[in-house]
Amino acid sequence: MNIVSLASHLASARLRNRKGNGILDSFAVAAFAGSSFLELTTLGGVWMFVQRRTTIDVMMAANLGISPDFTIGTGETLAAFAYIALAILIVPIFSLGMAAARLGAQGRSRRLASLRLLGMTASEVRFLAIIETFVHFVVGFAIGFILYVATLPLWKFVSFGTVPIEISEMLIPWWLVMAAFVVLAAVAMVSTLVGLIKVSISPLGVSRRSVPKALGYWRVALFVVLIGVAVYVARAMSNGDIKLDSSVQTVMVYVFILLIIITGFSIFGPFVIQILGRLVLRTKNPARLIAARRLIDDPRSVWRSVTGVLLMAMIASYTVLLSRFPLLRHPEIKRINSDDPSVQVEMFSQMAEFDVAKGVLIALSFTLILAALSTLLQQASDVFDRAREERTLVLIGAPMKMFSLARIQQVLVPFTVLMIAAMTIAPLLAIMTTVYPPVPENRTLLVAIAGIGILVIAIPVLLTIPLERQVLAQQQRRND
Repeated sequence: MNIVSLASHLASARLRNRKGNGILDSFAVAAFAGSSFLELTTLGGVWMFVQRRTTIDVMMAANLGISPDFTIGTGETLAAFAYIALAILIVPIFSLGMAAARLGAQGRSRRLASLRLLGMTASEVRFLAIIETFVHFVVGFAIGFILYVATLPLWKFVSFGTVPIEISEMLIPWWLVMAAFVVLAAVAMVSTLVGLIKVSISPLGVSRRSVPKALGYWRVALFVVLIGVAVYVARAMSNGDIKLDSSVQTVMVYVFILLIIITGFSIFGPFVIQILGRLVLRTKNPARLIAARRLIDDPRSVWRSVTGVLLMAMIASYTVLLSRFPLLRHPEIKRINSDDPSVQVEMFSQMAEFDVAKGVLIALSFTLILAALSTLLQQASDVFDRAREERTLVLIGAPMKMFSLARIQQVLVPFTVLMIAAMTIAPLLAIMTTVYPPVPENRTLLVAIAGIGILVIAIPVLLTIPLERQVLAQQQRRND
């Protein structure tokens, strides 16, 4: 039997196994399916807006009964926003794919060490792991593609620029499907290889090649500099010091501000998690102490599981507070029987702002799904990776609930702190760039976004608690 055939048999056998580390492979396939489904759907949205670039201006003017002069450039602006959404979502989508590839790495490595003991070389073991991951990815991508096609009819209930979405507009061509397959597959393969490089697999077992280093204080200085630049540009926009000639240019400046903030938070976030761990380390509570040690040991892994929700919540709060209209109520679409330019501009502005906010909220919904899957994967993998040490502590008298409380605190405490920070900075920047007071209904929407974000992170953590108790209750010999 060659390596490819062996890898296929091992992958299918582990997918049929519903006990032990085999359940992680099912989670990995689910993660690949989720990332594929969301990537294909996002590409479908971009494809739809690209097709509408030259037609949406006239169609929107006709539906609203306003002069086409007011809608010029709408198609280009919406397409630009679609590209921005793709750029923002592609990071958590790839992160989910990488998490799926790395899922259960420790358990897989032990099994690969057994194969080394049977005579396989290190290169053969790595190739076997890559082929096994590819099998999982193919199954997940097929499921994701089926979900993408099955959900296409639901998009007819959504409209942009007063024009409902057609199923044919969201159906991407075959070459784009293949491009998505190749890119996601490459991400999964590279992630698997990188994960294997970080550990040494020998016939005697598995060991890490290096220990993660502590994060430096330079991250604080760079964060302050980036936020300072964002505030300066925002004030220049508000005071009229930056003069722009088109709506597309205005959008690009706002995007520049958001990208600076996102970069700053991506650098600063893991450092904050590390500091929180050090502060909590002084506690005498055992569960809190375990959570603190885990935060200090690997703050980047916690950040990866919550970064998507934090960044999209920040973008959503920025966009929602910039709106002059209540976004919880859809503006009435009707033809305007008036030649007054101010009335026409008001209707167009209301529809345009609502469409932008609608797009942001859709992107936020996708990010919430990605964050939930990513958190579930990370915590499920962590359950099996820490099973030996936790089982040892249980045998000497530690209660199982201590580990459940530690798992909840290690995720929810840093996430809540960072959520408060993200949804404080973004509204301040929004206030600086507009002269209109925030709409009360939109403030309610922001509170709802924050609450949903916390629930999306908390529910996957709670779902792993029964799994952890099941794993800790299993009796195993050390050489199993």
